[in-house]
Amino acid sequence: MSAPDIASKGNAEALSASAEGGVPPEQIPSQQQFVNRYLDVERAVAAKLDECLGKSHRILWNRRLGGALYDAVLCSYDNDEPDVIVEIKYIQKGFRYGWLWETATRVLASTELYIAVTRRRAVGVVLVVLSSESVITSTLRSARDRVLENLNKIQAEGKIELIVEHELADLPCSRLSFIVRR
Repeated sequence: MSAPDIASKGNAEALSASAEGGVPPEQIPSQQQFVNRYLDVERAVAAKLDECLGKSHRILWNRRLGGALYDAVLCSYDNDEPDVIVEIKYIQKGFRYGWLWETATRVLASTELYIAVTRRRAVGVVLVVLSSESVITSTLRSARDRVLENLNKIQAEGKIELIVEHELADLPCSRLSFIVRR
């Protein structure tokens, strides 16, 4: 993803958190601070994925295929294992169900496009990194469960995982493997 793409994505996320998440604008960090934090989180996830899965997967970052932009594609060296499409989201304060549903369905569509173009099996994972434990609320867990339930109703496969930012550095590889695999 280019710097302007990331800035645009960060700006959209910041505005969404403020306008639709019910968080007053004065409590939202500046858009530039948000973009910088988002980039730091994406780099931390990249380092962890490389450390834990670099031997079993070729990891492609910020790639475009057709009209879809992929944060990460984990191409399995084992043909019996599906590739993994990873969408990284960062929440500092607030979110809304519609945002999570839209993200999940976008990953689903991107995964279907990837399968059609590459003729490889793939699964999608939305990795939501939270700035602190206080962001993990029953509302967020409930929304995640509701999105997954609705995906199941339309016979779609996907995962949504929640991780607290400060846990990234010490996240065991076994947990990360579980997160990105079925």
